[in-house]
Amino acid sequence: MKWNWNWFKDLKLLTKIQITIFFVSTMIQAILAITSYYQGKSLLEEKAFQFLENLTASRKKAIESYFTDLQKQAIVLGQNPVTIDALFAFQKTFQSSKNEIDGTELLSVVAKVKSFYENDFLPKLIYNSLNQYTLNRFIPTDKEVLALQYHFIANNPNPVGYKSKFTGEGVPLSYAEPHKKYHKAFLSYLTTFDFYDLMLVDLKGNVLYTVQKEVDFASNFITSVYRNSNAAKVFLKAASSSKKDEVVFADYDHYEPSYYKPNSFLAVPIFDNDAKVGVLVLQIATERIDQIITNNLQWEKDGLGTSGEVAMIGPDYKVRTNTRSLLSDVVAYTNALRDRKVVDSVTLQRIKRMNTTILLRIVSSKAIQSALSGKVGSSISSDFRGNEVMDVYTPVNFLGVQWAMITEIDAAEIFSSVYNFRNQLLLMSAIIFVLQTFVGFFLARGLSRPMLKIKNDIKLLSEGIFPPIKKKIYKDELGEIRDALNKLIVNTMQASEFAENIGKGNFGFTFSAKSSQDVLGRSLIDMRDNLRKVSFEESVRSWLNTGKANFNELLRENSENFEELGKAVISSLVKYLGALQGAFFIYREEDQRLTMIGSYANNRQKYLERNLQVGEGLVGQVYLEKETLYLEDVPDTYTQITSGLGETKPRSILIVPVKGENQVVYGVIEIASLEKFEDYRIQFVEEIAETIANTLIIVSTNEQTQSLLSKADETKVSLVEQNQKVETIEQQLKETSKKLQEKEVLLLNAQSEIERQIIRHKSNQKVLRKTYTRLRRQEKMAQKQLTDTQERETELLYEIEQLKIQVEDLQSQLASITASRST
Repeated sequence: MKWNWNWFKDLKLLTKIQITIFFVSTMIQAILAITSYYQGKSLLEEKAFQFLENLTASRKKAIESYFTDLQKQAIVLGQNPVTIDALFAFQKTFQSSKNEIDGTELLSVVAKVKSFYENDFLPKLIYNSLNQYTLNRFIPTDKEVLALQYHFIANNPNPVGYKSKFTGEGVPLSYAEPHKKYHKAFLSYLTTFDFYDLMLVDLKGNVLYTVQKEVDFASNFITSVYRNSNAAKVFLKAASSSKKDEVVFADYDHYEPSYYKPNSFLAVPIFDNDAKVGVLVLQIATERIDQIITNNLQWEKDGLGTSGEVAMIGPDYKVRTNTRSLLSDVVAYTNALRDRKVVDSVTLQRIKRMNTTILLRIVSSKAIQSALSGKVGSSISSDFRGNEVMDVYTPVNFLGVQWAMITEIDAAEIFSSVYNFRNQLLLMSAIIFVLQTFVGFFLARGLSRPMLKIKNDIKLLSEGIFPPIKKKIYKDELGEIRDALNKLIVNTMQASEFAENIGKGNFGFTFSAKSSQDVLGRSLIDMRDNLRKVSFEESVRSWLNTGKANFNELLRENSENFEELGKAVISSLVKYLGALQGAFFIYREEDQRLTMIGSYANNRQKYLERNLQVGEGLVGQVYLEKETLYLEDVPDTYTQITSGLGETKPRSILIVPVKGENQVVYGVIEIASLEKFEDYRIQFVEEIAETIANTLIIVSTNEQTQSLLSKADETKVSLVEQNQKVETIEQQLKETSKKLQEKEVLLLNAQSEIERQIIRHKSNQKVLRKTYTRLRRQEKMAQKQLTDTQERETELLYEIEQLKIQVEDLQSQLASITASRST
């Protein structure tokens, strides 16, 4: 059908122009609106993906750094002499525990342990796992396991979850002595380095020691019910390793001793010189991984808004971290899982009861599959609620295990500003549609040319090309549009330059949001601030971990005497802190004074042979008050610092008490510097001071051991005397047994005589009665003598057993003294 244009020819020119302008302006308006919307959306999507990629890379670096630190800490602790000594001490007393409970006590021990499993352990395990378990599956039968679990778990005065607070005071087992000696140090290590539990296991699989005192304590990773757990698997791998610094890792699995909660483990073999003697197993705390991934639940500060999160998924497609929805609102999250039937009812109950999604959510999207295959990328997909989300994914590798890290955020939240712009654009279009009918005649030529130029600039901008800034010609709305477009170009260029500098690590680059509603600008600033904070925290964490590892090695190498220890500690500490002067005092019990055992300064002579009374000066006051003293207002009387430029007064002084877990102060460290001490450096010195205190205790113990050696000969003499006494008692027992046999012969003879008298004197009843009465009396006397003899025999046996126990104790003490001498 051919269109008839005659009606248009008959219209007046003004009407034609208005109609033409109307259609042309409408088309231009539509083109500009649609182009601006989609190109703006595309640009925002690109920037959002760039932000998510930067955040994902930052989280990946943080989690890999965390696992690397765990590996280093495991190696250092596994090679620490304290760990080796503790393993030998626990191994020596572990087996003897079964001989330290008698038969009558064993019944009450079994009853108490069974009560704990029945009333405390099993109900909580069944509640969390929703599995059916029998009591006989877990109840131990070996006497040493019963004895240790009775005293340290079942009879432990602390409730479940706080059993680690019990040091072993009052436990009548030889195992309690090494436990009291080493437990506080291991508990402090767990608190400092964010592990959940620490285990010492011998090569036979016996769990000699744990900090948390869960039911895996004293069990066996080879023969017990836990032999198929991931803790047992990581033990077997480490036990078969021939390398001192080889750390093995077991991925997450439900761990029954921890009430079915998901746990992962690290293990490293323990060597005494070149001989492998055991395995150190470390149970990783899931809370610390969640803190790193969520930045301590600060999603919005990280620029993830109200819906974004970072998650970790294992090779089995099960999540390894708790999701943001669970941490924010567990009820709403579980209801969403239930309504959409994402998990079965049993799994849903486990999520509610254990308040975790680790190993309980399966995520097998294409992004996760790509990350687990080693790919890095981004995509737009749908989550389990059906919402469109933007994903950025990358693989994470640690000790042979590959996880997937995915960062996602709802697309609706990212594009909210674009959607607002679209709605505003539609409103403006409706208004312009009405107005353009009346003003079309006046805007016919004025609109077409500048609008086309603006369109071209916007198109270039959407393609990532920055058009040149054009001079504002019009003073009307077109001029304002040009001005706004110029600002948009400038702002986009500044944002791009800012993002590029942030990517290069230039966090000092100046950039500011254009308004309070500038979502992209504020997001970029938040990203810059968070990345700068993460970078600073990472450098501080690396500095602290390096310092702790170095000082642990230094303390291990200088634990022979106080003088070597003092010189090495104060010299290394002053250098590591960047200070110029320091001194190390210890408290001497014999003269009740603080004695300097090490100093570091350009002019050492002014510190040599310096002793202080308790309470004298700043050092003496810190010793009394047991608290760190930090001064920036340094007294004029304080020692001057000598440098290449002359002598000057220090700007700051740090004085830290060297105190142990029991709050006993063993010495004081004094450091002076020309610079201020940051808080984390003060905290570092305080933590190192605690480790130094433990080393001072070890040095003091070594000196006391030398004095104990002199008593070894006396102990040997006493042991010989006790053996002679045992031999004498055994000889008496033999003689008593011989007499008992003679009495039994007399009794048999008496009974035979009775029978003969009955046959011989049947006719004489009177004589028979008298004879029978006399013989019965003799029989009773013989039986009484037999009873007395048996009671005496029992007493002698009891005395022999007591003497044997004393002999074993003396032999154990002698062996301990000999072992200490060899060490």
